[in-house]
Amino acid sequence: MGLGDSRIRLNTTASLARATPFPSNNGEVIMSAYSEKIAKLKSGYFRVRDLEDVEGKELTRTIAFLVEDQEVFDEVKDVLHFADDGRQLQMNITNSESLIALLGDEPAEWPGHKITLYIGAYGKENKPCIRLKLPGTANGNGSHQKMETIARVAPSTPSFDDDIPF
Repeated sequence: MGLGDSRIRLNTTASLARATPFPSNNGEVIMSAYSEKIAKLKSGYFRVRDLEDVEGKELTRTIAFLVEDQEVFDEVKDVLHFADDGRQLQMNITNSESLIALLGDEPAEWPGHKITLYIGAYGKENKPCIRLKLPGTANGNGSHQKMETIARVAPSTPSFDDDIPF
């Protein structure tokens, strides 16, 4: 067996090791220290294709901070940064509203919270996109469940008499 053969075997073994992360007791995927190190070295913005290669088509990450009004490709966007990944997520209105519904309307309180990125769809053609939810919730239901909870617990607003003549 030559050196070339062992390289092929090592690459195959490495691919298999990446494809089988360690499961935890609560179903969350635990990466090895080396996998975490490599994930932090990745940079750029999350794309749908980043999730297509992941088992389950979703990734759970820990929020580090949100940069508001950052220039991205000649546009001004809000950008979500993660503590356990070198990549960021360009925020759109839908994902921004989801985070507000899930974690509250103060981005300064978001760091440390875990959020799951998953493949959703938008538009009439159902184009793939990245959406956000709480870990362990069904796709598309995370923010709606939180909003329903908020609506149930929110105190009722008093009715005002709008029939005041001017």
